[in-house]
Amino acid sequence: GGGMGIVYLTVFATVNLYGLIATIPGLFLMVTLVVLSSALAILQNARSLAVLAMVGGFLAPVLISRDGNHVALFSYYAVLNVGILGMAWFKAWRELNLLGFVFTFVISGLWGYRYYQPGYFTTTEPFLLLFFVFYVAVPVLFARRGPPNLKGYVDGSLVFGVPLVAFGLQAALVRDFEYGLALSALGAGLLYIILATALWRGRQESMRMLTEAFMALAIVFGTLAIPLAVDGRWTGAAWAIEGAALVWIGVRQRRLLARLFGLLVQVGAGIAFLTEIGATTADVFVLNSFYLSALIVSFSALFTAYYLYKHRKTLPVEEALVSVVMLVWGLLWWFGAGFHEILKHVNDTYDQYAILGFMAASAAVITVLRRRLDWKYLCFPPLLLLPVMVISTMLVFGAASINHPLAQAGWLAWPFAFVVQYWLLRRLEPDWPKELVPFLHSATFWLVVFLATWEAAWVIEQATTGTTWSYITWALVPTAVIMTLPGLESRFTWPIREFKISYLGLGLLPIILAVGIWILHASLQPGDPRPLPFIPLLNPLELSQCLVLIAILRWSWHGLLEIS
Repeated sequence: GGGMGIVYLTVFATVNLYGLIATIPGLFLMVTLVVLSSALAILQNARSLAVLAMVGGFLAPVLISRDGNHVALFSYYAVLNVGILGMAWFKAWRELNLLGFVFTFVISGLWGYRYYQPGYFTTTEPFLLLFFVFYVAVPVLFARRGPPNLKGYVDGSLVFGVPLVAFGLQAALVRDFEYGLALSALGAGLLYIILATALWRGRQESMRMLTEAFMALAIVFGTLAIPLAVDGRWTGAAWAIEGAALVWIGVRQRRLLARLFGLLVQVGAGIAFLTEIGATTADVFVLNSFYLSALIVSFSALFTAYYLYKHRKTLPVEEALVSVVMLVWGLLWWFGAGFHEILKHVNDTYDQYAILGFMAASAAVITVLRRRLDWKYLCFPPLLLLPVMVISTMLVFGAASINHPLAQAGWLAWPFAFVVQYWLLRRLEPDWPKELVPFLHSATFWLVVFLATWEAAWVIEQATTGTTWSYITWALVPTAVIMTLPGLESRFTWPIREFKISYLGLGLLPIILAVGIWILHASLQPGDPRPLPFIPLLNPLELSQCLVLIAILRWSWHGLLEIS
């Protein structure tokens, strides 16, 4: 072995002295020497011979070279690494592989620190890529003879150390290029995922650990490439997709670590997105980076939640809770992105109605998915529609610029919202708590009566003079509901007969109280019936009070019977 090292030293000195190291004859001489020494070591099964020969070979240019000729140096090291790669095909000599890796990258790094200039890029980058490929291939060749021990210092250094060191050197080479490091990370990720896929298709048990290691490296480099190239919004979007993919892989391969890392990546995706919340974006409704990126974060979380729910029987019980958390996380991004987009791009006059329509449409889509995906937790998000309708009513009623609920886009938003709400009550009734469903019917009914009364009062106000006619409308519409609703029970099995108490019993109680308070308040009003003359007891205000009182007495008899 020592003799072979001396031979390497002598030959390199000779070819270097005569300037042949970067020429065809010089390279041929070095290749011949490497081939012969490698063959001798393999035939004699002499690991020490191979190690000592390679030590001498790697030290030869260091001991005698003084001109810093990097092409000569790296060409020579490329030849030596071909020899190491050749021996790795026949022998599983860990020490030789590690030795070549250390000498190649350490000496190359020292040269780069001392001599590298941007003008040398085209003559150094090919050698760095070549050395990287060499030492990625060595563990694959070694794994053909037995599973690698990735916990050991030798195998761990090659599998994980090679990309780490090579990427560090690459960062120094491409620091002056825009997106140079991002493209390098992307290229490394693609290489590792191709290798992992090829090894996985081979289905050799000895390759399983190496396949998982390469897949992990592909994920790491792919993750790293994104923030190096784009802003936080697209970084968050890409990380969210990657996190969902990791959860998918972790569930299929029953790998807890992959699932946990996928969830962590999705949390990081949200953080990365929020770091760019104030950044500028294209002023295009929906088709802008903010909204599209937020949608990707949302869909990735929802996919994760569904996939964990779908495979809940094969996962620990705790992960069922994680499914619920990811569902909430995904919906927060969905609704948050939608609200942001509406408030940013929709005129202030219409934003309340746009939000109402967005919530109704979202609730309808979620309800359809609840049945198609057999995902029971999706029955709960549509419960948000009714509170949003109530809040919208309060905001619209208090807005000085809106005189009636059907103003502006209300004529479209409110009918659509109520159609969806009653459709939800019909479709999701079996999924919701039985104690909750009657209240939902009553609350929806109260909202319908209030908005109908408000709209009718505004119409009467526009058609008449004075305020009395509009004032009595606030009582006459609810009174008409109280009087006519019982007669509709036979025609509407659902919802009136099925939820009789919600509509004919306790459901009418708040309306009865409201019109009762109106009777007392109306007693203090002048009751000007213009353009009609004022006639005591026969004017519209007092006649309306009598009618309301009759409706209250009628309900007190029939309604109390329904409650009892």
